[in-house]
Amino acid sequence: METVDRYEPCRLVDADGAAVAPVAVFFQELLAAGKAAATIRSYGMDLLRWWRFLHAVRCRGIGFVHLQ
Repeated sequence: METVDRYEPCRLVDADGAAVAPVAVFFQELLAAGKAAATIRSYGMDLLRWWRFLHAVRCRGIGFVHLQ
């Protein structure tokens, strides 16, 4: 979700509406590196798609032991 906060232009939230902490840290690192808010949003959209994919796969009963 996009925010009006200059120091947190985007936030990835979980099903309960809480910010996903590791992603928030990643976004802060991107921001500190001078990346544009549009770049952070783009990365966030990719992470959101990945998160939804993992959720869909788990709902089908396919589990992951680990990811590489």
